[in-house]
This record gives sequence, C-alpha cells and structure tokens, in this order.
Amino acid sequence: MSKEQKSETSKLWDSAAEMLGLKGKKFFGGTESCEFSLAILSRLLEIGFINPEQKFNYSPTVGTFYEFGKRASAFGAAVEYIGFLESKGRDTARLVIDGIKVTSIPDSARLIMDFSQTFNDADEFTANPELLRAWYD
Repeated sequence: MSKEQKSETSKLWDSAAEMLGLKGKKFFGGTESCEFSLAILSRLLEIGFINPEQKFNYSPTVGTFYEFGKRASAFGAAVEYIGFLESKGRDTARLVIDGIKVTSIPDSARLIMDFSQTFNDADEFTANPELLRAWYD
C-alpha cells in the first residue's frame, strides 16, 4: 500500500470512528463495540469505508443488512446495527456488522416475516411484535 493510500485509509478510519462515536477510545483487544443507525451505515457506505459485499463469518453481507434496514425504515421501524470497529493499528482496520436490532415495529406481521426470511440463520434470533434481533457469532 502506498503512502497516499495509507493516508486515505487513515482519514476514512478517522471519519468512521467519529461517526460511530469511537474517536479517542482505547480499543482494548484491538476492537471496540458499537451500535449505529441506518443513516450512519449509509454514510459509511457512501464514503467507501465499508464494502456492501463484506461479511463476517457466516453473517449476511453488509449490503443485506443495509437493504433490510432501508425496507424496515420505510415501514417506520427503528433500525440499529450491532458491530465492532477494529483498531486503526490493525492491517484490516475494518468495521464489522454482526447483528441487527429493530424496534418500534408498526407493521409487525409483514416486517417480522421479512426479518425471519432474511436473518433466520442467525446464532441468536428474536422475532416478535416488540423486537426483532439477529446476531451472528
């Protein structure tokens, strides 16, 4: 990686850390947990910090999480992603999405069906009219 590429990657990481509220954190163990909104994920995709084809272990791709979030948001649901940011010092220094949580579910039957079809293979899975949650280990 050239010096210019490293500098651009470092700037993107700084922007991502700020958006995620992690700027200045210690990153014990090389990662820091975070929860973030659809708007933040959209912005991270827009600036190119995260790739829609990226996935972690057996989770769906970032694009799948994002597209579901857009559908849920269109129904008026509150969508939150669960993940972690790797330390800037790591070679990968990426954001990993390993879960999704949906609350305020106005059209629950339709949204629960969509959620169940999209995330039914999660390691932890909850789908009821009050909470939709999928988490991949």
